[in-house]
Amino acid sequence: MIAAANRRDVRDNRLERQLSGGGTGWTTTFFGVPADGPVEGNDGPQAYLVEQAPGSCVLPHFHDEDQFQVIVSGGGTLNRRPVRSPAIHYANRHTAYGPIIAGPEGLSYFTLRASGAMGAHFLPGAIKLVDRNVPRRQAKAEISPHRQMRIIEELLAESDDSLAAWSIRAPARSDIRLPAGSGHGGRFLVILEGQAVLSGEILDPLGVAYVSDDANVSLLKVSGAGPAHILLLQMPRVASVAS
Repeated sequence: MIAAANRRDVRDNRLERQLSGGGTGWTTTFFGVPADGPVEGNDGPQAYLVEQAPGSCVLPHFHDEDQFQVIVSGGGTLNRRPVRSPAIHYANRHTAYGPIIAGPEGLSYFTLRASGAMGAHFLPGAIKLVDRNVPRRQAKAEISPHRQMRIIEELLAESDDSLAAWSIRAPARSDIRLPAGSGHGGRFLVILEGQAVLSGEILDPLGVAYVSDDANVSLLKVSGAGPAHILLLQMPRVASVAS
């Protein structure tokens, strides 16, 4: 399967919310279940954008599904360490992370899951809900500022269970052969700059797509007049993301 959405098409999904550690935030669902919506009957991929106002805070927590987060603007701290866009963060299900504190510019990031999850389990109150049989794992990568126009940079080396991530830059009107991969839990593509076409779907800046392992998609076309910068995020095997 392929799921895709552009920001211009989902603006009506933007909802204001008060964050767990104080301050205001907004969530915009791109596809899948909303961040705080019922998950029953929809175990497909989930993508939403979180915007935190300056100084706002999300307290330490964990989720029931593996996830990537892609920081697309602003900066602040994650796990009490500085973070700035663009960057990625990965966490296994039942791996606690945070707090996430937005800096003076605010902080915006995508949350991406191969299977939808509803809400979060905040610590320390939810500590008894942590499944101790699930391995703890987090990974973070900052994205280099170089501007070579045809380069695939490995952000996370592929693990035994197929977790991996790449940064891809390509010139205008070019074809990109995606890194080979199979047996994973699906792949997300996030367009940071430029425009690309994936199996007929046009993706603009901050467009997001999910491609399942069985979709057999290996080619991406840069369609705009300028170069493109794309993130390819590979989820662990389906067995690892089952809730």
